[in-house]
Amino acid sequence: MEPELVPVSVDSVDDSLGQASLSGRMEGQGRVVFKSGAMYEGQWQRGYMHGTGKLTFPDGLVYEGDFQDNTITGSGVYHWPNGALYEGQVLRGKRHGKGRMSFAGSETVYEGDWVQGLRQGQGTIYFNADRTGYYQGDWAGDMKEGRGTMQYANGDVYEGDWVADLKCGYGRMQWKSTRQEYKGQWDRNMPNGIGTHLWFQQVAEPTAANHALLLMFNRYHGRFLDGQRSGYGVLYFATGARYEGMWLADKKQGQGYFVFENGDTWVGAFEEDRPVLHEGETFAPASINVALHIQDLIDEEEVPAAAARGINNVLMVYNSDLRSLYDKYCKRPSLHMARDAPRPSFTLVTAQFWELMSDARLVTAATSLHHIDQLLVQARRAPPPLVAFREYAQMQLSLADDPADSHFWVGLSEEHVAGGPHNPLAELLFPAFCEALVRVAAVRYRHLPGMERRLHVLINSHLLALVSKTKATSAPPRTPFHQEMWSSEGALLALQQAEPSLRPVFEHLAARQHGSAGAAGTRHQAASRPGTSGADDSLQGVLDRVLGQAGGAGAPAGVPWADDLGASAQVYKLETSARSVVGLMRELGLLPDTMAVMAAAGGPGFY
Repeated sequence: MEPELVPVSVDSVDDSLGQASLSGRMEGQGRVVFKSGAMYEGQWQRGYMHGTGKLTFPDGLVYEGDFQDNTITGSGVYHWPNGALYEGQVLRGKRHGKGRMSFAGSETVYEGDWVQGLRQGQGTIYFNADRTGYYQGDWAGDMKEGRGTMQYANGDVYEGDWVADLKCGYGRMQWKSTRQEYKGQWDRNMPNGIGTHLWFQQVAEPTAANHALLLMFNRYHGRFLDGQRSGYGVLYFATGARYEGMWLADKKQGQGYFVFENGDTWVGAFEEDRPVLHEGETFAPASINVALHIQDLIDEEEVPAAAARGINNVLMVYNSDLRSLYDKYCKRPSLHMARDAPRPSFTLVTAQFWELMSDARLVTAATSLHHIDQLLVQARRAPPPLVAFREYAQMQLSLADDPADSHFWVGLSEEHVAGGPHNPLAELLFPAFCEALVRVAAVRYRHLPGMERRLHVLINSHLLALVSKTKATSAPPRTPFHQEMWSSEGALLALQQAEPSLRPVFEHLAARQHGSAGAAGTRHQAASRPGTSGADDSLQGVLDRVLGQAGGAGAPAGVPWADDLGASAQVYKLETSARSVVGLMRELGLLPDTMAVMAAAGGPGFY
């Protein structure tokens, strides 16, 4: 401190622990009491508080830590008279950088970033001593702002967007005590906009006798207003039924479309959560049969009405067997499904239907898995009246400038192909399962007269043996392909056996891909090699060039295995083996659409 300022600002000076410089300014340790009542005790340099020290303010606030040129800058600790404590970085007297703030008489602790005395950046605030309740995420202006996770002490958790300390934007909330989940749009701490509400009630396991009757969680997807279902939305019931239409304050209100468990439909008005019925009208399925939407198939029959009755009769006769088969394959593991993949229901999925088709020996050139997937898309599509109902509602209710609203309507119209036509996790309800079997029968046994007979043969020849061996009249017929290769398990075994031979081919291709800096670089490298003249550098090109030298001419320089023509023949054999296995899998339909399956599964998986 300058000597001329001492009489003005300093009340007393104790520099017995330090020394004064030639200029009269304090150096080393010293204690100063200012006229304001503040007291500093610590290090001095050139008359400035500089180094480590302790500054006590008149109101009782105490700071201990670093000082730079008379400013509180560096790292230190603030003690407030009420017991609050800050430990961390400071800049010109304000909390700035990384720091920890705690409060007397409270278990609340904040650890994270600070900017100019305010929480800003990344930080975590804990609300209890065992740290089971906390918020972790973005801060701005001393408030939760951006992306963050709120973990409540009772186990509930919210992950998503925040604005000014409120849930706002997109987020997911899980209520552990009530086993519910909501994910979608939020505003003012409540669901507002488009979202999905899921109730994780007890669902019958696949081994239960009534599994095909209670097989998923209740799920609502649609509009919310202040936390309640309001506007257009779809409620999927645990039994497989669904309601699609208008809602108000969590109740069905207005025009709606109801699909019963067997696929039958009812359309009309709802009031206070109940259907408005005309005199003599009932709110129930039209029949006990499974409703099928196969008009395109029966129109090809000589007597369409008789064909429809015949198909329904066959399904009625084998109803219990088909339900047992459905339940059995709902729990069937598949090579196309991750073992720990989360599932919102225990319905049959496409991957399990693939396993059924393989086990039943129904995968042929005519009914490859690629073709079967197209049939599944047809079986899962919404009934034509529902499509018309939805399109009319969209014209009346859609918001042109709302991307989320547009995405909602597109999602509904494409729900039967969600994730792509080859999505291994696409759900298949029992009515759609029955329709898929009818469509497979129409293709597999198209040489037989009549849809009724085709379905009867398919069930008796291929499916009953999978329900119970005692019900099988004969073993399922072999496909016209290699006898030992008719299931995905067999294909996997073949790949495992061929792995030692396939690995060198893979490693060669990987090395080529990794070592080239692009097509142009590859061509330049190839052109620079003696004897190559910019030749094809692919595996086939390498093989062609190597095998071209088998007549005795010298091998081209730079070509792998060129010093051993016996190896070139071995490489050709290895590639032939790889092509044979992959070709066989494609022939069997075990590779329906590799890229589509990879995209739908979220990764390469078994492909």
